[in-house]
Amino acid sequence: MQLVIDGQLQGLVTTTFFLLLGLGLWLRQHVARVLVLVMLWFVVIVLPVGMINPFAAMDDYGPNPPSAWHLVLQIVPWVIASLFAIHVLGKYKHEFRWWRGPAA
Repeated sequence: MQLVIDGQLQGLVTTTFFLLLGLGLWLRQHVARVLVLVMLWFVVIVLPVGMINPFAAMDDYGPNPPSAWHLVLQIVPWVIASLFAIHVLGKYKHEFRWWRGPAA
């Protein structure tokens, strides 16, 4: 939201995307569930590889990078939260149907 207040277009596009994605999840739309699952798997797979990559560490931290354990501890909360959300969205996928019949 701070980017939108500062007048940057990128913040407006990002905020709009996440707002619509949140609304889609609230309304239990199948497309929103699939998009969120793709984003969460991206966090689980790509984020750890990108953080622990030695070339990225050299570019970001210079000649004295932090230890690998320090980098791992920075991403563990994000990966655990993503895995929990993937579990919840997988367990209740019957709630996200393409077609909604009459309420039972």
